Amino acid sequence: MTLQERLDKLVQAGAAIAVNFPDDPTIELTLAKAQLLKGPKRVRWCAIHPVDQHHVHDTEYDTAKVHHGRDVAFMEGDRIKAYVCPVEESGLVFDDVREALAEWRALLAVEGNPREFQHFFDEALEA
Repeated sequence: MTLQERLDKLVQAGAAIAVNFPDDPTIELTLAKAQLLKGPKRVRWCAIHPVDQHHVHDTEYDTAKVHHGRDVAFMEGDRIKAYVCPVEESGLVFDDVREALAEWRALLAVEGNPREFQHFFDEALEA
């Protein structure tokens, strides 16, 4: 299984991303989508219920690997820059995430919304 396939499976099951900043606290959010990109190597990601295109992020990394046979770690040198895992394993409140994820998926299921969200996600950082 490729790293992209692993990310897709995690997001489908309900995933959280923890993003580590050198001088700021780590943030942890429920993922709506994650896509590996090249030139430079980066993961483009978006949390559920994005308000605008500023909520789509590109996080650059040096290496990425499956960790514990399930999670995906994005490394910069020996530092974890971002980490994707099931929401159950995250520090997020599971019941709150489950409810928010159900709302997000119901909105995304409306006709036309999957295509519009994909366009939103693909074009966010291009402008």
